[in-house]
Amino acid sequence: MRIFLITLAVSTGLSILLWNFGLARNIWPAHPFLATIAIAAGCGIAVQLLLSRDAATRNSGEQR
Repeated sequence: MRIFLITLAVSTGLSILLWNFGLARNIWPAHPFLATIAIAAGCGIAVQLLLSRDAATRNSGEQR
């Protein structure tokens, strides 16, 4: 549950930054909303994978 909440916070925070500060408009001027969704989703997936892999390595080390 902790990994999900961190991923949710990262993707939400990044989407707020991209949209409110106009960064998505600089990246893809024709479709800033799609740029926001794509970048936030990509970063959310990356955070999810990194935290899951870290948790798996910590758990495997404790079982030895």
